[in-house]
Amino acid sequence: MKSISSLINARNDSSSFVKGVNAALIIEKANEVLVELLGNKITKFISILYYKNGILAIQCQGSTISQELKLREGEILDNLNNYFITKNIKRLKFVPFENT
Repeated sequence: MKSISSLINARNDSSSFVKGVNAALIIEKANEVLVELLGNKITKFISILYYKNGILAIQCQGSTISQELKLREGEILDNLNNYFITKNIKRLKFVPFENT
C-alpha cells in the first residue's frame, strides 16, 4: 500500500485529489491560526467552510466577529502563508450564519 505522500508526489498539482488535500491542510491550519491569534472562545462563533481558488471562506456569527476578522485579515493571511510554501491564500470571505 502506498503512503499518502507518495500518492501526492505522483499526482499532478492540478489534480482534484491534490487540491482537496491542500484545502484540508489549509483549513486545519487556519483553525489553529485563528485560535492562536484570537483565543479559544472564537471557535464558538466561527466555522471555516472551504478553501477554493485562493479564498478561505469563514462563516461568522454576527457582524462584530466578521469585523474583527476583517481588521486582522492581513495578520491571519501572513500567518497562514508563512506556513505554506505556495502562498496561495489571497483573501478571506466572510459568510453570515443563516437563521433557521
